[in-house]
Amino acid sequence: MTATTTNSSYKSNTPKPKSSFKKLAQHKHKAYQLFSSSSGLTLDELVTDDETRFLWLVNFHQIGIGTQGTVGELLDGTMGVEEWWEFLNKPYVLVAFSTSLLASQALHHLSDLTTQLPLSRVYPIYVSPARPACVPPFLAQLTELDPPQPVTDEVIAGRRIKSWRNGVSLIEDFVTEAEEAAILEGVWSEEGWSRDLSNRQSRHAGPIFDYTTFSSSKLSHPIPPYLEGVMGRLPLLEKELERGEKIDQLTVQYYPAGTGIPPHVDTHSAFGESLFSLSLLSTVPLVLTPCSTPEAIRMRLPKRSLITPTPSSHLSLPLSTPPPPNPSNRPFSLPLPPRSLLVLTGEARYGFTHEIPPRASDQCGGRVVRRETRGRVSVTFRSV
Repeated sequence: MTATTTNSSYKSNTPKPKSSFKKLAQHKHKAYQLFSSSSGLTLDELVTDDETRFLWLVNFHQIGIGTQGTVGELLDGTMGVEEWWEFLNKPYVLVAFSTSLLASQALHHLSDLTTQLPLSRVYPIYVSPARPACVPPFLAQLTELDPPQPVTDEVIAGRRIKSWRNGVSLIEDFVTEAEEAAILEGVWSEEGWSRDLSNRQSRHAGPIFDYTTFSSSKLSHPIPPYLEGVMGRLPLLEKELERGEKIDQLTVQYYPAGTGIPPHVDTHSAFGESLFSLSLLSTVPLVLTPCSTPEAIRMRLPKRSLITPTPSSHLSLPLSTPPPPNPSNRPFSLPLPPRSLLVLTGEARYGFTHEIPPRASDQCGGRVVRRETRGRVSVTFRSV
């Protein structure tokens, strides 16, 4: 099996001048150098001349077409394709075929598509057989930030509720589509709130939090009516309910597409234990990472924490199977779909940073998916 180049959007039988072949050779050399450096392996470790059922599409993301549809279009008509995997911010795609014979035939099929637009307009995609031994480590990259298996995954009152051992819970469809629309209309109608969705915007209600002193003042902004109903049904911890605590502070934020949130832990001293985040408009991944410094580890479950490292059985929601105490201690990424409510308590609240990476696309299994252009609205609820 040998390497070839392809570009499926253009065909021509016009011979190319020698200068073009020289440029192609130079570009191919640079493309494979980048392939090697970005993967952390040598070309001998990545490609092979032996029979294999895996092919690399090299230089793929460099031309800005790394989407599922485009990969499918490129491989349309190629027999035996079982699966392909894209890698976030990497210039290659891995394709698996059902047999090595069909992979070999695919090389010939793709070579029929060889010829490309002038180099000033678009670069070609290079195709090479992948060494089977290097495939498992690449596929492992796709799952290294997958969340661990939830210890509870139940549907209660029409809502799917997933809970993890470190104090994270996710309630899907916490608000209905009609409620989401009413909240968004209320947000867009706020005085001083622009419908220009190109800039980040925020507003606060309840006791005013001073970001310079990390404390709350006695001054307070009224809670907007369109969020009062949501606040009233937030699932506080049982001990919080027993003590008469209530959610009395919120922050509404609009994030344009691609905007992120730096890693942080919400202030321990200013706010209560339960932290709620309602996501609206679009899905983004939240990355939770255990605090690594000795001081942060000591504060992972401060004395003020009302629970052990077993979160969701302590929510006021009637979960039927309490999770065993076994906190997760590795970073993981959790997609937050529209209308979902994220709940952080215990270890996740005090000993994990949470962040949203600032980028235009996200890794979703074996696909690179662009974030929705309409951005995201979040409403964070706390008790002061």
